[in-house]
Amino acid sequence: MPFPQRFFPTFSFTPTPMFSTSKTSVIGRIILLATLCNLAIASPIYAAGNGAIDRGTAYALGLLVIIVLGLAVYLAMVIIEPERF
Repeated sequence: MPFPQRFFPTFSFTPTPMFSTSKTSVIGRIILLATLCNLAIASPIYAAGNGAIDRGTAYALGLLVIIVLGLAVYLAMVIIEPERF
């Protein structure tokens, strides 16, 4: 005896390519880039502290530097080309 169709749901999942331009993909790439930049920035900050700055503080300062630079670039773009935004 065959089951009705409601017992066998169909899924319409289409995988997105790795380098697509969807909103989720762009946000994921931004987070990955920020994490990798934080790894590159936090090490010199930690080394320059000569033990006075612990590792967590160095990573927090690195993240703060990335955020400030990102905002500076964004604001410069808004000032230079305001009609785009």
